Amino acid sequence: MQANNKHTKALATLLFITCIFGYTTVATISEITGYDNRALSIFLRSFIIFLTTILIYKSGKIVYRSYNKVTLTLLIIFWLIYLTRIAIYFTVDPNAPAFEISFYYTWAIGVSILPFLALALAGGTTNAAIGFTVTFYFAAASSLLALTQAGTQFYEDDILISHGRLMLQHLNPISLGRHAAILIVLSVWAILHRRELEFSKGTHYFAYFTLFAGMYILLGSGSRGPLLSLFVTILFIVALDNGTKTTSSGIAVIAIATIIYFSTIWVASNEEMSIYRRLSSSILGSDEATNTRYLSFSGAMSVFLEDPLFGGAIEEPNTNFYPHNIYLEVLMTTGLLGAIPLLVAVTYMFTVSVLSLRHRPKTGWIGALLILHLGDALFAGSIYNSGQLWALIGAYFIMANCKFACRN
Repeated sequence: MQANNKHTKALATLLFITCIFGYTTVATISEITGYDNRALSIFLRSFIIFLTTILIYKSGKIVYRSYNKVTLTLLIIFWLIYLTRIAIYFTVDPNAPAFEISFYYTWAIGVSILPFLALALAGGTTNAAIGFTVTFYFAAASSLLALTQAGTQFYEDDILISHGRLMLQHLNPISLGRHAAILIVLSVWAILHRRELEFSKGTHYFAYFTLFAGMYILLGSGSRGPLLSLFVTILFIVALDNGTKTTSSGIAVIAIATIIYFSTIWVASNEEMSIYRRLSSSILGSDEATNTRYLSFSGAMSVFLEDPLFGGAIEEPNTNFYPHNIYLEVLMTTGLLGAIPLLVAVTYMFTVSVLSLRHRPKTGWIGALLILHLGDALFAGSIYNSGQLWALIGAYFIMANCKFACRN
């Protein structure tokens, strides 16, 4: 039984890392080697499905606390409603959606549902957290490797098509910025919880370096959603950290703030970076991307108001695309019928995640990353293709079902 638990823990950690950092790593490898990105992506998705199948197969009797059972049940109910609504849309008006029905089901099941279920079931069968150390080092390695290939100018047929935002040829600035935000959260957690995590001084100092690197990548990407979500998440982490009253933790917080401040000033003063222009134009209301977001938000809300109970479309009518706000998309697609179970579950998970920042130094980082992605869901992503978010929701059950004393 103990050996089986070790295998389950290793599989859960591997699946989690692959879901969170896999695509950034694949895009970077494609950039370095010249291999076809699509072929590598298909291999990645196949590998994720392979891991989820094994992890689900190894899951034995589920032992959840009652409130975790209710939360998981609500999430499963939401997914059943969502998949049913997609089928209904294609039956009633098959020409309306932008893609074939297989597209939505493939992404929803393969990218979001299966990893979510596999990690959630692992949380109900083993008393272990996903390893923080291996997650942190993998985040650092994949981020630094991506940075070596990232650029701010991209051409197609000698025509400049993008300027001012760090990105890779096969990784857009938002995805790169989100990846950097994850690294920043893990770095801050490593700095503040060095003793509980039993980190060496070398790892502790390395976390300061990765904090700076993460800030450079995030600000360079010009991704406002991850930046705003990160700001709120860091405030939660620092405010709820039990050790901030001690001298060492106080110094660490000051060092974190200093690194964030100077990296912000440095990137903002770099003429090749567009983060300052994007933030200022958003405030002044002159940014085309922001105006398009508002247009898509209004389109999604209009669909919801036409049929508040059941919703009415997979894409909103103004841009014929998902609205880049998962909560609005839920209302638009499933109405209150699907939104109520999902929002109740999300509200509860958010509350537990916030509390974990204070009481679970060994596992609360999962809650911190979930807070980050729940905030980012206001600005980007879709229900069916947000693999990182749903992997974190699955990992939440590992954190929530884990005893306080469990080790990484």
